[in-house]
Amino acid sequence: EKDMRQVDRVFQMALCEFHANLVSNYSLSLQDTPQFDTSSYSTSKDISLSFEQLVNKFNSIYRSMARREELLLDSCDIAIGVNQIRTFLDEFVKSRQQRIRSRTLSNEEKSRPKLTR
Repeated sequence: EKDMRQVDRVFQMALCEFHANLVSNYSLSLQDTPQFDTSSYSTSKDISLSFEQLVNKFNSIYRSMARREELLLDSCDIAIGVNQIRTFLDEFVKSRQQRIRSRTLSNEEKSRPKLTR
C-alpha cells in the first residue's frame, strides 16, 4: 500500500523542481534580452507562459519525480497534485490582477487635478 506521506513528499519535490525550472527559464530569458532596466527590475521583453503550459509542465515534472522515486501514482494522485497547482496558479493570477488594478486606480487618482476651494 502506498503511504500518503510518500505522495506528499514526491509532490513537494516536484514543486521544488517546478520552481527551479521556472527560475532557470526566466533567468535564461533575461540573458537573451539585450536591454535590462535595472532601475525598475523589468525587462523590455515580455516573458509569458500560458496557464496550461505551466500546469502541463508541473504534471510532467510530478510524473517524472514519482518514477525517479519508484512511487506508483494512480490517476487520482496525479489529478489531486495537478489540481493543487491549478488552484495555486489561479490564486496567484487573481492576486496579480488585483494588485495591477489597485495600482492603476491609485495612479489615476494621483493624476487627477485636485479641486481647491
